[in-house]
Amino acid sequence: FADTTLEAIATVLPASLDELGAVKGIGPAKLERFGDEILALVEQARGE
Repeated sequence: FADTTLEAIATVLPASLDELGAVKGIGPAKLERFGDEILALVEQARGE
């Protein structure tokens, strides 16, 4: 992942695969492969 993509994820803090898929740099392949793991990390970062 590019730094700009990671920064966008940290800014947006997506709560769903649809929201994550809207982040620039997250295409269908990355969403399929990493989506659930990224969302789990975002939830941890939020303290949920």
